[in-house]
Amino acid sequence: MTSKKFTVYCEGKTESRYLKGLRNWMATDHPEISLRLETVDIGGGGYREFIKRLRAEADSNCLARFVLLDYDRAKCHTGERTAFDELLGLSRESKGKRVPLILIVSNDSFEYPLCCHDPEYRQGDPMAHLVHGWGYRDASDIKSDEQVWGRAHEGNRDHKVAMECLSKRPVLVDYDLQVPQANWDVRIKSVAFNPDAASSKTSNLSDLFKAIKVA
Repeated sequence: MTSKKFTVYCEGKTESRYLKGLRNWMATDHPEISLRLETVDIGGGGYREFIKRLRAEADSNCLARFVLLDYDRAKCHTGERTAFDELLGLSRESKGKRVPLILIVSNDSFEYPLCCHDPEYRQGDPMAHLVHGWGYRDASDIKSDEQVWGRAHEGNRDHKVAMECLSKRPVLVDYDLQVPQANWDVRIKSVAFNPDAASSKTSNLSDLFKAIKVA
């Protein structure tokens, strides 16, 4: 069986551990799909660290590239907003190309789409829900949890619940993706930035699942 390869760049420990859990789950349920995970330290250089990696690494070995990032930095720092716009520009440049670049943007942070895995979540403060509803002590406890994917799939929690929840919410980066059922030619048909969504809790994490066909 030929592996269908995707590359995912992410910035934080929670995202990285969530994605490792997704990759391990797919190894059993979707062995035809391969995720290459790259954690990028943006502490010093911010979003530009993503840009450096994207420009330095060839994309010929995968079907699509993804960048998982939180929008909080762009809202707080002018330089980061400029870098975010540059990332968005790179994504737009990949429209129609064989290897698209798709941004997965959470506002303010990845804790929000994590909460959306839970049918009991009512769009309140994400950190409060994870503490009182999931049993975490604090933010550092979440970041240190090696089994965050499993925690997001306990009981009635599931990524399919998150996709349903997020489909009803506004998104900052709105993609129209072409994902044919007959093949794996993922393409970006259009991409738009919605500034009005900057004041909302939002994420387009569902675009990752849609593109890799594990929805």
